[in-house]
Amino acid sequence: MTVSSFSRRLFLDRTIKGIVGLGLIPAWSGRAGQKAATQGTGYVYDPVFLDHILSETHPESPERLLWINQKLEETGVFADCVQLDQGVAPEEYILEIHTQRHHGLIQDKPTTGPVAVEAVSAVLGAIQAAAGGTIRNAFCAIRPPGHHSHSDDGGENGFCFYSNIAIAARYAQIACQFEKILIIDWDYHHGNGTEAAFYSDPSVLFFSTQIPSAWPGTGYASRTGEGDGEGFNINAEMLSGATNDDFAKVYDDILIPAAESFQPDLVLISSGFDSKRNDYLGYFDLTCEGYSCLTRKAMDIADTYCEGRLVSLLEGGYSDGRDSVGSFYGLANTANAHIATLLSNELQPECDYYSRTKRIPVSSRDNPDIFVRNRKLYIQSNISAIEKIRIMRADGMTVQTMREESLARIPVDLGKLKLAQGRYFIAAVMKNNKELIIPFTL
Repeated sequence: MTVSSFSRRLFLDRTIKGIVGLGLIPAWSGRAGQKAATQGTGYVYDPVFLDHILSETHPESPERLLWINQKLEETGVFADCVQLDQGVAPEEYILEIHTQRHHGLIQDKPTTGPVAVEAVSAVLGAIQAAAGGTIRNAFCAIRPPGHHSHSDDGGENGFCFYSNIAIAARYAQIACQFEKILIIDWDYHHGNGTEAAFYSDPSVLFFSTQIPSAWPGTGYASRTGEGDGEGFNINAEMLSGATNDDFAKVYDDILIPAAESFQPDLVLISSGFDSKRNDYLGYFDLTCEGYSCLTRKAMDIADTYCEGRLVSLLEGGYSDGRDSVGSFYGLANTANAHIATLLSNELQPECDYYSRTKRIPVSSRDNPDIFVRNRKLYIQSNISAIEKIRIMRADGMTVQTMREESLARIPVDLGKLKLAQGRYFIAAVMKNNKELIIPFTL
């Protein structure tokens, strides 16, 4: 959906005024921390990141950053952060990961293209600050996210346009002379773009936790790297509903021994908060306490091997419960716990929000996890919530409609539909009259 500059800003203005007016979040003054300390925690944010909008009801919404900022100011975390506003010209480093074709096609996208470049630039600025000792660690509150983007997608992939963290890793190696980079990805969805970028590269250790059957259908433990990169790609398969303790055990048993062997020069985190309890697009059960624990473990690795150098990038993390454009209390609270841990070097207690919020059983969630892999349509959970599914071409023409009786035979072999190669969309019409749109390519 194309949104004009006027309607985009009108939408943001109305949304911000509405949620502030209802008292859902406090009015943010916009003043990030101005602390001049060295070895502190940097915070990367630019209002330009709000300009990118996929659609006015899309879950990867500008409101995500607004809620995070409000929470950080409310808790005083902003006042203790070092504001980082110096970017790095990113083009040559983008082309270390992406093809010229991909870069050109992204830059042809009005608003989104320039914003995506600004996000990469800001991340590289944070890497530069950590390398130079201006800060000890940093959190980058950026949009759009990046860990699904491949070298030559030529467009959006899983809400991503550039592989921000892969570009950051290459920048750290080329410009900062860091030889070995550890990338930790705790997003609910597997960082398939990051994996692809370094699958045969022994200078980058990639560690990721996910459910492989969830979108994008990757992240199996058997994928361990190839050639010289064999053993440097670690996928830890998790179960739906995985808890704080489940994640802590996987980090202790798998990540920490791998890091001890690898001994990184820099730690990067793909910080997806869609692993939080009751996320709109996730099925894990991490809370503020859990995110703080994982942050502390990552910091222990950085403290031991690379003088504390750690840079965290925002990936996923969406609204709470059943609505794609609902409240973002969970995102705001878990992000706050993560950044507060980076600042204080101490574990944070459970936040009030999760102390009173119980996990919604998957069976009662309104949004099933739908994805396409190997020309087959999969629905991970809650098929009974779907009234019908339409397969549409990129021009909006419906080529197939499937109702409940057909959906019972999952997976659905799309090859039998004799679809031509190209871009398609799945429109899942829910019994509550909502509609989920999932893009895929054959």
